[in-house]
Amino acid sequence: MATLFANLENKTGHPESGGGVNAFKEREYVAGLDMRTKKHDPESPRYGTLALTTVRLREGKAPAEPHPPTVRREPHPPSWKGLNVKTHWLRGGWFDTLHDFWDAASQHGELEDNREPAEAEANRNDVGSIGLKVELAAGEKVTLPIFITWHNPNFEKYWGSGLCLSAAIPLLL
Repeated sequence: MATLFANLENKTGHPESGGGVNAFKEREYVAGLDMRTKKHDPESPRYGTLALTTVRLREGKAPAEPHPPTVRREPHPPSWKGLNVKTHWLRGGWFDTLHDFWDAASQHGELEDNREPAEAEANRNDVGSIGLKVELAAGEKVTLPIFITWHNPNFEKYWGSGLCLSAAIPLLL
């Protein structure tokens, strides 16, 4: 048994910290962490969302083409035995968070599962994790899909002076 971990810090609202919310979401073909900020209004240039996800296959169902599973096996259940989720790491001192993650991952091969939504404390960011558990026979290969996606709908040119190219294009037309 092996576990592939993917970790992501909720940096929504950057450069300001705090107010980030990490929540586990599960849909028919995708599961993982949804990260957003409560600190900023959706119209703010600091507003945005992040997601750390994987393909989720339900028993006997496969995604419709053109998005076939990246793992081909017979029969066709998912190649990973389960999804390990932790919406936020230990909220401790300097290296306590990474040390706690490494201890759990290296000693047990999984993290203490926590799928409850978590809101970061003031001036702090939370790190969330997903782990894909897989059983492999000797010499067997597998591809475990992990996706990091983001959406930052508002833009602010905060460096230098002068007109931003996206603002200048309508003037040139």
